[in-house]
Amino acid sequence: MSDKTRSVLYNGLIVHEHSKLSHFHEVTFCYDIIQEKSYTPQQVQSMEETRNIITGTLDDLINVNGNFVICDKKTFNGNGYIKTRPDPQYKRQLSIYRVLLESSYGIDARFGCLLYLDKTKDLQETPVSFELDDLESTKQFLKDTLEKLQSIPEPNVCFLCNGMNKTKTIYCPYKEICQSE
Repeated sequence: MSDKTRSVLYNGLIVHEHSKLSHFHEVTFCYDIIQEKSYTPQQVQSMEETRNIITGTLDDLINVNGNFVICDKKTFNGNGYIKTRPDPQYKRQLSIYRVLLESSYGIDARFGCLLYLDKTKDLQETPVSFELDDLESTKQFLKDTLEKLQSIPEPNVCFLCNGMNKTKTIYCPYKEICQSE
């Protein structure tokens, strides 16, 4: 691991450990996408088959005027840029946490908040709040993504996998699968 990567991970750890926004802080969820069922991390560790399980750790859950809000902290190098909208991948992440939270605790958090922390300004915070995607469409996204990840692509035989190259080597990542059939 490079020093730069180590520094980024260390700073992230410090931010998360020392910026507790509520008692519901740094909670890890495990969820079976196909069965739509939650598990504890301890239960998942003892399972033999975990290929349908997604795991995530929610930074904080707060209650604002009777509405639960999933909060996540993100550091970035602003250099004068101020975030005003959530990054789409982070909105998706919090929408997935909504599914995991509802399955695990029966809490439906309809809102998310990204707390952007600018590393160029002593971690000056910019909160960006938004409505999360609905539960059913997020569950469908999870199922579709799982199906893509678990599917084997149609074979495309070429010189990299048929051994018809200078070194007579097969470079296909699916070599073992094809040879077992």
